[in-house]
Amino acid sequence: MSVAVGTSAIWLTWRPLQYLGRVSYSLYLTHYLTSWIIVSLGYYWTGDSAKAAVCWMTASILASIGVAGLFYRYVEAPSLRLVSRLKPS
Repeated sequence: MSVAVGTSAIWLTWRPLQYLGRVSYSLYLTHYLTSWIIVSLGYYWTGDSAKAAVCWMTASILASIGVAGLFYRYVEAPSLRLVSRLKPS
């Protein structure tokens, strides 16, 4: 309903959401492996403590976003530029 009224434009201009939208495909591609590595190492180092699990899960989310940003910058964006140059006009 907010789209019909026009209030969606306010929260859609929030820069963190725009960033997540821009790197969303890279996040989709990299989140599983990144999260699995961090959570597995965290479990190995700290055991199955509930507090530690929350900390490792938070770290895995932040690391996944960071890896996705790097993947976007160095793989996805250059690929998109190359495709736009190769596309017939």
